[in-house]
Order: sequence, then structure tokens, then C-alpha cells
Amino acid sequence: MNGQIHALVRELITCEAQLDEVRWIDPTFTLEDRWQVAFEELKRFFSPLEIRKLIWEVQND
Repeated sequence: MNGQIHALVRELITCEAQLDEVRWIDPTFTLEDRWQVAFEELKRFFSPLEIRKLIWEVQND
């Protein structure tokens, strides 16, 4: 898997885990913002279903 794609998917996983765990909000750049940036970048190349598959693949690396 391309390193940039892997990094974006890892960012989604990290943000989702943190959002689910504590709903922590950074006053300058929220987790929701970070998640949205990574998701939008991936959406340029992949469907939402493909993104979920990528998340599964990265989690099982």
C-alpha cells in the first residue's frame, strides 16, 4: 500500500479511536477536523466502502 494512503488511513483510525474513547476537542484543530481532512483526501481516490476496507487492512498489518 502506498505510504501516503497508509498514513491517511492510520490518521482516520487514530481519530476514530480517540473520538469514540473520549470525545476530546483540541481548541485549534479538532479530531473531527483531522478525521475530515484525512477522509476527504482518501475520498478523492476511493469510495467510502473502499476506505473502510483500507482501514481494515491497515488495522491488520
